[in-house]
This record gives sequence, structure tokens and C-alpha cells, in this order.
Amino acid sequence: MLIIDDDPMVLESLDMLFTHYGWDVLTAEDGDTVIDALRPIDYQLAVVDQRMDGTNGIDVIRELKLRSSAPVFMLTGCVDPGLRYAAERVGVDRFFDKPVQASEMIRALDSL
Repeated sequence: MLIIDDDPMVLESLDMLFTHYGWDVLTAEDGDTVIDALRPIDYQLAVVDQRMDGTNGIDVIRELKLRSSAPVFMLTGCVDPGLRYAAERVGVDRFFDKPVQASEMIRALDSL
């Protein structure tokens, strides 16, 4: 699993949660790092924040979708009403508002 978020506490929390449920987790604090390293990264799911330094989440997801058919979840605190629509257009499989309950994320994983 690939988790991209600029908040270290979110990265740590999601890493612990998903590791507990048996996922191998790779984290990154910005989209540019991931885009630069995409070729060697193998992942079954990506969780992406919208607002980050450098490349934003929508652009990161666009690149992820070009390279993989793995599902992508967007997890964001951004309240822009057009964001959900933009996320759907680039292929986001599930959209979560921060803060999100761990049980909601686990239910979404179980539905894959």
C-alpha cells in the first residue's frame, strides 16, 4: 500500500492501522517523491491527500492511474466543493474527508 500525505501524524497513524491489518505500507510526504519513483514501486492500493507541497493529490492520482490499475483512495481535509468531482474524473475509487474513522477505512478496504 502506498500512502501519500504531508502530515507526519496521518502517515504514522495510517501506517500503523494498515500494517496491523496485514498490509505492507510505503509512505511519502509529497507527490513529487512518488512520481519520481513510480516505476520501481509496486502497490496494491494508494491513499492520497489533496493538499501537499509540490504536486497536488489530483495530479498524483492522474499519474498513478496512468501506471497502474490499483485502486486509489483520496483522504483530504480540503473543503473545495469541486474536489470530489475532480477526484471522480481522475478515477478515485473512494473519497474520505479528514478526520476519518479507522473503521470507515477498514470497511472500504474490505469492499475491494
